[in-house]
Amino acid sequence: MASEAWDSMKRVRDLLTVAKCFAAKGVKKDDEPVWVAGAFTTLLDLIENEIGFALAQIGKSADDGPAA
Repeated sequence: MASEAWDSMKRVRDLLTVAKCFAAKGVKKDDEPVWVAGAFTTLLDLIENEIGFALAQIGKSADDGPAA
């Protein structure tokens, strides 16, 4: 189960990375991101950090062995 959770979280992280790229490049005015696009990029960064933390926790629990 930990492997499935790990794979799922990795897919989410990959999708968020793609979304972040679109947010950063998709809405620009005079070569600068519009405020909404900048806020969206920041939000995606925060989500990506949380997913990274979750992946680390999943890895730690997998290293500890099966739950009792």
